[in-house]
Amino acid sequence: MGSKNFAIDKKKGIISITASQVGFYVFAIIVNEYLDGRIISRTQREYELMVIQKCPDAYSPKVAVQASHSTIKLNHNDTVSISSKASERCLNVQISDSSDRVTLKLFPINFHTDLLQTNVISGEVKGIDTLNFEFCWSECADSKNTPYQLAIIGEDETCPSPLRDTIMLFFNVENMNNNTKPTLT
Repeated sequence: MGSKNFAIDKKKGIISITASQVGFYVFAIIVNEYLDGRIISRTQREYELMVIQKCPDAYSPKVAVQASHSTIKLNHNDTVSISSKASERCLNVQISDSSDRVTLKLFPINFHTDLLQTNVISGEVKGIDTLNFEFCWSECADSKNTPYQLAIIGEDETCPSPLRDTIMLFFNVENMNNNTKPTLT
């Protein structure tokens, strides 16, 4: 790689590498800690770097979400009210991508995944295509005074690393069960 193609930003600690040729490189970084001019600690980290030919142009997948009973697409950081009607507790998700495989991740921020019902978490697309699926809120979901926060992440398998699109949504969910807490007498 050569020393001119390797640098560490002294303030941020960011490593920059520009390889001049394809290959497999191994390098080590040693950090010495000094106190009063004497080494008191030494840490060594070894890294492996595979340099490949230029990957083909890649584009992030595009995630779109809308309520099953609506045609309005939801935007990042939207707050959605989910009613107690069974027909209005589901959302449609579309992931469009030009790679061969995309994966969906539903990442709950402040609740457990048991409150969501879905059967599709990944799928294959051919050429520029769209993966469609639906997820629904459980009958037990009831956000009370705190909205549920959910990240919907579409990820592909492009070279050299996956590309992602994320839509973060907030949900106020009404409980379908009108059960009241039992009273002990």
